[in-house]
Amino acid sequence: MAVGGFAICYKLSVSILDFVRDRARYYNCQVCGSNLEGCGIKLLGREYDRYRLEITCPSCEVSFLLALQVLGLNTDDPEEVDPIPVEARDPRAERGPVTAEEVLEVHERLRDFAGPLTDLFAPTGGAGA
Repeated sequence: MAVGGFAICYKLSVSILDFVRDRARYYNCQVCGSNLEGCGIKLLGREYDRYRLEITCPSCEVSFLLALQVLGLNTDDPEEVDPIPVEARDPRAERGPVTAEEVLEVHERLRDFAGPLTDLFAPTGGAGA
């Protein structure tokens, strides 16, 4: 695995999130200079042996993207690479991009909307209807 320009051998029975969480203590935030130990980590996506993560500095709360690639694995079967726990996955990453039809639908619903903001998110009525 290449992290910060160094090749690192790591047992893959540990999840990629645990790996990044463990290694964060060796890095500092590029904005405030604070150590990244205890940083927020969110999995944005995975494609075989490549991971896209969002890292949030625990001090200044600036978020940045991290791309990792696990080298030397048989990547024909993505489930063999490193199973990511369901609770760690970002559900927005699996939905794909917003379509033009979805944008138009939201525009039409908001154009004539004249109620409290909470009604937009209610399961019955508002934008959910």
